[in-house]
Amino acid sequence: MKNATINDIAHEAGVSSATVSKYLNGKKISDANAKRIQDSILHLHYVPNPIAQLLRKKTSNCIAVILTNMCDYFWGNAYNEVEAFLLKHDYSTLLQRFDPSVKDQTDFFNFLMSTGISGCILLDETSAQTNLLVLLQKRGIPYVFMDSCPTTESYDFVTTSNYQSSYRATEYLISLGHRTFGVLSGPLTHYTNAERLRGFTDACEAYNIPKENIQIRYGGFSVDAGYPMVRDLMKQHPLPSVIFSMNYYYMVSAIQEVSARNLRVPDDISLITFDDDDLFQTVNPPVTVIRQDLPAIGRKTAELLYRHITETEPSDPEFIQIDAQLIQRGSVANLTK
Repeated sequence: MKNATINDIAHEAGVSSATVSKYLNGKKISDANAKRIQDSILHLHYVPNPIAQLLRKKTSNCIAVILTNMCDYFWGNAYNEVEAFLLKHDYSTLLQRFDPSVKDQTDFFNFLMSTGISGCILLDETSAQTNLLVLLQKRGIPYVFMDSCPTTESYDFVTTSNYQSSYRATEYLISLGHRTFGVLSGPLTHYTNAERLRGFTDACEAYNIPKENIQIRYGGFSVDAGYPMVRDLMKQHPLPSVIFSMNYYYMVSAIQEVSARNLRVPDDISLITFDDDDLFQTVNPPVTVIRQDLPAIGRKTAELLYRHITETEPSDPEFIQIDAQLIQRGSVANLTK
């Protein structure tokens, strides 16, 4: 069956195609004409062509959410709130993977612009190292960074209170008598990791923890990357009293490596990590965590972007930090007893 067109609707309703177009775009027409057009739409089973609408408007109610790793722990929990908020305001989301290792990003850029996006959420600061931001700025498309960002001064950015949360967690460990630390961190070129490590080292310095009591290992963002980092820490004699993981991945590696060596948690070694997960609640003993409020981060990111899309005058970039919560479970020993 041939799809009905605006002209078909106009012919059946006895009005001009311009009147039908006004009705479809929410403009004011007479009640009588609106009734005839609506009846014709139902009778002819008319469905608007979104591509044609996009070509006419040059933009769409679509927000691009761009990330480099679809399997990342962080984004799924935050994305649910992003999507829920935007749907309430009649915006859909386009989830798009960005590969910064590809030198020629022309196809990616062309596709993104062809969708007529109204705004963009960026979940990885590496996107700022390409022409993507230049392209968005030239087109006047607002964007917000979520979780990590090249700098807190030039961009809209929503993240966890990484420095403060890490500092408080380190104070907690020190208050329980821990004086030797094994730290698992991502690369310092990544804002989130750099801030968490800065919070840890500043707390250690404030409480006069000797630098030789701190062993730090760096790696990529995966469980596999965590294994050699943990194994290297396990070569230390004596072992650090606690392993502090700066993300979910390395703690998964640590749990498996500790178990493989028949070490008892927390009697032989204590564990603490950023990020929470069902796994950390079901192992014995459950792992003490710094739980990020991922729904709040996603919601605040969407709110900030929506405000920029709808504002009539440009506003200064905002840096928003969402508090994390220290959840004390059974994986950290009290060495003061």
